[in-house]
Amino acid sequence: MAKRIKSTDLHRNTRNILDEVRAGETVIVELYGKPIATITPFKEPEMSITVTPDHIRDLASAEFTNLPVLVIDTDGQVEVFPESTATERGAQVIYDADRLDSWTDGTALTDSDAAFIAAEVNTELRNR
Repeated sequence: MAKRIKSTDLHRNTRNILDEVRAGETVIVELYGKPIATITPFKEPEMSITVTPDHIRDLASAEFTNLPVLVIDTDGQVEVFPESTATERGAQVIYDADRLDSWTDGTALTDSDAAFIAAEVNTELRNR
């Protein structure tokens, strides 16, 4: 159940109340006995981006003169670009071809490798 406080209490005890919210408490602020605001703990939005094995295969087959990278583009889509293009666009690099080559040790990328790497990248994204 949410804690109810008067607006004057919020004014006098802002720091203590925010500490309670940080600890997980929800606070309802009342003005003249009527609720006017709710203060809740901040939650980061869930990452809805998912890297698929197809994305990893696209990275493996990319042929650019500049290092191919897997990115989250500014529109939120997972794409493969040359590193220089990703930088120019302001895209977030999440994996690169050098790292992929190290993982496969120069051998051909298998479907199970692509699935494993995609799962690894998704775990890294969610832990950021």
